[in-house]
Amino acid sequence: MKWWFGLLCGLAFNVQAETFDAKVIAVLDGDTVLVLRGTHKLKVRPRDGGAEPSGAGEAASHLLPQSAGSASKVLKVRLADIDAPEKAQPYGKQSRRSLCELACKREVQIEQRAVDQYKRIIGTLYVAGLNVNQEQVRRGMAWEYSYYHRDRTYLDLQSEARTAQRGLWQQNAPEPPWQWRKEHPRHVPGEASRLREGVPDGRSRTSGLRPTVSRPHPRHVPGEASRLREGVPDGRSRTSGLRPTASRPHPWQPKTEPTAQ
Repeated sequence: MKWWFGLLCGLAFNVQAETFDAKVIAVLDGDTVLVLRGTHKLKVRPRDGGAEPSGAGEAASHLLPQSAGSASKVLKVRLADIDAPEKAQPYGKQSRRSLCELACKREVQIEQRAVDQYKRIIGTLYVAGLNVNQEQVRRGMAWEYSYYHRDRTYLDLQSEARTAQRGLWQQNAPEPPWQWRKEHPRHVPGEASRLREGVPDGRSRTSGLRPTVSRPHPRHVPGEASRLREGVPDGRSRTSGLRPTASRPHPWQPKTEPTAQ
């Protein structure tokens, strides 16, 4: 029974585990890049089995991908185990520049671990065998942010950078980016809304909250359309706060005039 449970756990973990090749097309900040996956080169094949043209020869040849079904796809990759300064934070621009020097326009290998709630791939980036995640920490361009801060490799690299006063460690008291985001929510997309809703950092805006029931369309709620037309605030009676109106007689009931006294 134990081996069967272990097999199921392994399969569940490997659902998101994958290693693939891609090309970095943009660096968003010190720990996030955009990559183009499926960048297979096109090779020229001559028509009718003739000799391969020396030039581009697109008019007289077929441009076919080397592998079928390899459509290119743009993906956002968040580097795992590190947290770089935000762009508006001290050393934010330097951190982004450092990552661009390492990976911009380069062919890379991505060791994917998971996909987060923002549809970003969480993984490790390699350029010619170099672990870019670790290199950012070693340069002092990112903080170690491993799981429960227990990865000894990242902790040692951060200690080395701090001792050598590299990058952000040249500051007297550098502020961790996760703390800076709480103090400057306006500079981080979605952060102000996250704080208003009380969602912890790194979690989705709806994770752990009681799901809200969507309100039905006014046409499906008795009296709702009329309430909206009259401008009556929600939760009040249709006549609350308005001038009382005389009740209308039934269409089959004759209208009676008040008698003079």
